[in-house]
Amino acid sequence: QFHTSLARVFLYNVTMREMDLSGTNLNGAGVEIGKALSQNAQPLISRVNFSRCKLSDDDFMGLLPGFVRLWCGGTAVPESLDFTDNMDISAMSWESFFFNDGQPGAFAFLDSN
Repeated sequence: QFHTSLARVFLYNVTMREMDLSGTNLNGAGVEIGKALSQNAQPLISRVNFSRCKLSDDDFMGLLPGFVRLWCGGTAVPESLDFTDNMDISAMSWESFFFNDGQPGAFAFLDSN
């Protein structure tokens, strides 16, 4: 229930500029939050803190569509991104994130229209 409610906040809130969820257990919520962010009409979030959130590789990869929407398809400019102390995020996921986030065409899930 919490993850669904949180995702709705990110889907419908077009004035939020900072997302600080540090220390919140978000394990299993990455896909839902990422999908909500990717469907936000006008995201303005430029500062993100997901430190110590118990994110897994699946959660981290699930967040990627949202970050692509925020910073490659929205009006926000990334200022701060904190994912420290999420020990279950692998080096391979980080590599994918840094390689693909700047290249939105690399994501098959984005609508090309």
